[in-house]
Amino acid sequence: METTFGGHKVNYYFRLILQNVLHLKKPPRKISLWNAYVSKELRRINDEEPEKTVRVSSSEIIKGLGETWASMTAEEQEAVAGEELKKLKERQEGRRQGVHNVTLNAFNDTRATLASVVSQLEECHGRTENEFVLLAVRSKHDDYNPPYVFYTGDRIANFVEIVTKNTIQDFAVKLEAYCISGVDGVARTAQQETLELKHKVKELILQKLQETCTRTTVVKMFYVNFEDHMTLKYGIIIKNWPIKRFAAPGKLSRVELEVLLSAWTNGSTAFIELNNEDWTAW
Repeated sequence: METTFGGHKVNYYFRLILQNVLHLKKPPRKISLWNAYVSKELRRINDEEPEKTVRVSSSEIIKGLGETWASMTAEEQEAVAGEELKKLKERQEGRRQGVHNVTLNAFNDTRATLASVVSQLEECHGRTENEFVLLAVRSKHDDYNPPYVFYTGDRIANFVEIVTKNTIQDFAVKLEAYCISGVDGVARTAQQETLELKHKVKELILQKLQETCTRTTVVKMFYVNFEDHMTLKYGIIIKNWPIKRFAAPGKLSRVELEVLLSAWTNGSTAFIELNNEDWTAW
């Protein structure tokens, strides 16, 4: 094809061939009047003789129905099976698009569909080198499926983390929270996380203060008039406070709290206990 048509390299035509034979969506099986007639008659026979369950695989029954069907005119066939055909088509559409009433069925359907879609995306990624990301989350508390995350390259995960300040897995969890409870639920979750972060930073700073101070046991950290309460009394100073505001964690934003937590954890910010000479000079 490259030699005959030109314009593209071999790899282009290779991908073109692969994608032309790919069928992502299979059409539903077509239901005919004959199918509807067989369904209707088998149900009638089984209702009349419940002790004998007759199935479509019964060649003798199907042969008899076929002979009767062949003897009918097109109008008679329509009159006998038309309504049943309509019901079968509605049932088929309901299975394909209808909302599941049973949670377990919904879970199994979700799992199987995701497996099929992921397989197709992986194959497409291999052929085209395009990147894909797929997130699937539940919308009701009583559903079983956990947040599902699929992506084809680390660049996608890195991008989500840069933009949202969350790992892609955490982002999926928060997306699920929104889908279940809406904006209020997400707001409550974020507020709770901020409160927990404030408490964590507060406890960490107090712990660092108590570890540094050897002259006495400090039970409280003071931010207002720090020099009078901490340096003058105990000879304690702070090295490299990382944000502009010097205030208690309870008064800081989430971004400021995250900076503080990182700084105190990695040691770039720390308490220093002055020796007696430096303390006296201070």
